[in-house]
Amino acid sequence: MHPYFISCDWGTSAFRLRLAETASGRVLHEISDGQGIAATYQAFLNYSAANPPTQQERITYYTQFIQTHLQELRKQLAFLLQGIPMFISGMASSSIGMLELPYASLPFALNGTNAIVHTLTAQPGFPHDTYLLSGLKSSQDVMRGEETQLIGLAATHQIDNAICVFPGTHSKHIRVENGYITSFRTYMTGELFQTISNHTILQASVEKRDTATLSDEMMLPFKQGVQAGVELQNILHALFTVRTGELFKERTKQQNYFYLSGLLIGYELQELAKQPQTPIYLCSSSHLLNFYQAAAEVLELTKNLTVISGELIDQSAIAGQRQVGYSLNALP
Repeated sequence: MHPYFISCDWGTSAFRLRLAETASGRVLHEISDGQGIAATYQAFLNYSAANPPTQQERITYYTQFIQTHLQELRKQLAFLLQGIPMFISGMASSSIGMLELPYASLPFALNGTNAIVHTLTAQPGFPHDTYLLSGLKSSQDVMRGEETQLIGLAATHQIDNAICVFPGTHSKHIRVENGYITSFRTYMTGELFQTISNHTILQASVEKRDTATLSDEMMLPFKQGVQAGVELQNILHALFTVRTGELFKERTKQQNYFYLSGLLIGYELQELAKQPQTPIYLCSSSHLLNFYQAAAEVLELTKNLTVISGELIDQSAIAGQRQVGYSLNALP
């Protein structure tokens, strides 16, 4: 058993490779890349356009991409990486990943014991036993990656009988009961915001502004949007009021940008607003954290709200992979 392991968190639009200590989970070094699974898959299709590839050729193509980053990682370290096991979570096990795996089903144990894992044994060109983690499905929903993060968070927090909210392009609301994920829902909030603000008639009514620092002038229309969104029965007309709000000089284009964001986030949080006594864990290390915290204040959900620190969220995939490794006896 090795005292180190390599963590690969490979999402749709980002790639992250880290060397971590097995005992503590402490990261010794990290390499990141903006080429996620979607871009890698497109590059693979271009590469193999002339001849239909075999499954092994597909795996080899993806591992060569990883190997390039491993070489960069090794340059920063004082020892060789050969023989160190690797754990990969995220979209690498999807239909556009290196090897498509079936989803695990609900209920899903947060100790990692019923995760679906495929082992790729070390090869001369890629000397790492590699553990590819699958995602999770319900009768109408799927996810890949957040369940591994939640396994990691559950190892450090007493998360139970609660809803965990992971804001993002596709936000996830994950219900945890008695140590298991029992249900979850995906909300296309972030993707819908980007599409509406860039590719519809509303693009002329909004103007993007830096969200690193939020003034009261901009937070007010955001909170107004949240309140309007949570009260909506039908969002289709409400979206058009973004345009009329600017036409009638009720809001500037910059204010409208935040109003639209609030409208969609409020609409997303409708179900949570109906159950204010349910503990909520807000899990985000991005700029979205401030928006979802502000939305929780508007909806009076802060009494039972726990915010997981950005540092813990950043480490959660590593902690989840390590827990799965323990359950497989792949780590000491």
